[in-house]
Amino acid sequence: NLPSEDYWPSWSPTGELMALSSTRKGNFDVYIFDISQETLTNITNNPADDGWPSWSADGKWIAFASDREGNYDIYVMKPDGSGVRNVTNNSLENGTPSWAPDNNRIVFSSNRTGDWEIFIINVDGGGLTNISNNRAEDSTPSWSPDGKKIAYVTDRSGDAEIFIYDLETKEFKNITNNPASDGFPSWSPDGNQIVFSSDRSGSTNNIFTMNADGSNVVQITDDGYNNWKPVFRP
Repeated sequence: NLPSEDYWPSWSPTGELMALSSTRKGNFDVYIFDISQETLTNITNNPADDGWPSWSADGKWIAFASDREGNYDIYVMKPDGSGVRNVTNNSLENGTPSWAPDNNRIVFSSNRTGDWEIFIINVDGGGLTNISNNRAEDSTPSWSPDGKKIAYVTDRSGDAEIFIYDLETKEFKNITNNPASDGFPSWSPDGNQIVFSSDRSGSTNNIFTMNADGSNVVQITDDGYNNWKPVFRP
C-alpha cells in the first residue's frame, strides 16, 4: 500500500514469510514481509537493482538477480541478507531464478548464447547446462516440487506459451496451446496444478490455474487490471 513498484513475490516454505522486490527506497531491493507481524524488512540494501527472489525448499537461502557488478547475475543469500554470493559470474544477463527441491541447483534464464535460454546451474557455480537449446526466447522457469519437471515460457511456437520440460525424458510439451500470451508459471505445492498469467480473456492480463497437463483452465482474477507473477501459498 505504498506508491512503489512491488514485484516477484516468493513464499517461504512455511508460508509465514514472503520475499518480494520493491522500489520503495528508489531502486529495486529485496524485502521480506512477515505475514503475522505485518512487517517489511529490506534485506539487500544495495544501490543496484535486486529482484526476482526465490526461496530454497529448506528455507535457508534466497536466490535473486542483481546488477550490482554491472550486468545481471544470479546470487544467493541467507534470509537475513547475509552470505551474499555470485553464482553465475557471467558477463551477460541472467535472471528469473528458481530453486530445485534438492536445494543444490537453480534454474534460470540467460541471454549468454545470443538469445534467451533456460539453464541449470549448481549452487557452487558448476554444472552449467542449457536445457532449452532453441533460437526462440525462453524465460521465467519454475521447478516442480518433485524435481522432475520445469515449467517455463517460450515463443518457439509463435507466441508466448507455457512448456514443460521433463528432466528424465528430455522431452518438451506445450501445455497451453493458446493464441494469447501466457506467462509466469508457478507450481502448486503438491505439483498437481500450475498458476499463470494470460491475456486470453481480453486486453489485460489475468491469473489462471490449470492442471499440470494443461487441462481444466480456470480464471481467478477479472478486475480490469494487469495481474502478474502469481504464486501458490504453501
